[in-house]
Amino acid sequence: MRLNGAMYVFILTAVSLTAAVGAAELTNGGFEDGDTDWRAYAANGAVGNFGLTTDAYEGNHAFSFEITASPAGSDHGLDRWNSRFSAFTDDVLEISAAIKKVSSDNTVLRVYVSEWDSDGYLGESSFYTLDSTEGSYTLNTFNYSVIHSDTTECDIKFKIFDENGEKSTGHYYIDAVTVPEPATAIILIAGCLTAFSRQKK
Repeated sequence: MRLNGAMYVFILTAVSLTAAVGAAELTNGGFEDGDTDWRAYAANGAVGNFGLTTDAYEGNHAFSFEITASPAGSDHGLDRWNSRFSAFTDDVLEISAAIKKVSSDNTVLRVYVSEWDSDGYLGESSFYTLDSTEGSYTLNTFNYSVIHSDTTECDIKFKIFDENGEKSTGHYYIDAVTVPEPATAIILIAGCLTAFSRQKK
């Protein structure tokens, strides 16, 4: 099959875009650069111990997220406050994280996904309860669809809760957090290739 100039340029563009799609959108998800791009906090009476552990799911490090006091009205979290990642309306984000439960209790680790623009929080968020096993890592993967039309970036935040849905003490290792380029980019490329093929028939 002979390729005309327009088709050749299109294929080169599609290949370049496809190569970019697989790249990690979220930086330092494996904590190999310490806590760079992450913020761990314990506020309003909560007390936390935060740092790195060599007990990793992959690579050399994971994040040790421990809350030792969680009174009523307190707050805690591990998030991307100063390093949120790009996202836009209708993007489908596939988010993964490897979780190991360290504490022996009835707690769970939740991850919240929130939507932002240049002016701040847009009021759209969802949370997911992550599977975890005491003493071993569990890799969690879930999809989040961006809702708000003004969204330009998203944040993720980890929090510990008890069986009653209250913020709680507990201890978890977190590693291999990934957010690849949104699936809409792949869909766009596939759709364009299909349309071009039909035009050539």
